[in-house]
Amino acid sequence: MEFGNSRFGAHAVFGEGVYFIDDFEVAGQYAFCHGVNENDDCTVLRQQLTFRHPLVLDEHYSEWQLHNDVLRWRLGSEKVYELQAWNNSYEISLPESIRKYVLHHNHDGILYLLPNGSLYFISYFPDRQVTNIQVDFEFRLDEALYKSFTDLRARRHMQTK
Repeated sequence: MEFGNSRFGAHAVFGEGVYFIDDFEVAGQYAFCHGVNENDDCTVLRQQLTFRHPLVLDEHYSEWQLHNDVLRWRLGSEKVYELQAWNNSYEISLPESIRKYVLHHNHDGILYLLPNGSLYFISYFPDRQVTNIQVDFEFRLDEALYKSFTDLRARRHMQTK
């Protein structure tokens, strides 16, 4: 998916769960992306997340390292080497394997510090990890074509004062 000059991909790369980001601009882009008609209402929510023991991805333990650990866990070291060397495909679903690996190692989700400083969260137990859900801001699809998400959000917060 493309938004102006930037690209934002939205797919479940860490398996089935609920995905969150602390960047309202990206959340606005995601809401915009799911609108269909120009008068559609788009909503960005804010909520409280509670993790007991998340797997942390950052400069010390990267997504690439997690992928390799998951493949070793599922296939064994020899097969991972073979997969990397020959680019063979195996009958495993990496996203669901990641989820199973994370849960197997007693983590209840993922906290991912992105290179731009944003935090990306994956909740595997949203019924007990997500609370206090509130509307952060709303906009019509056509409004996002000529206003920034910062402006749209500021308008909402001015209206609620």
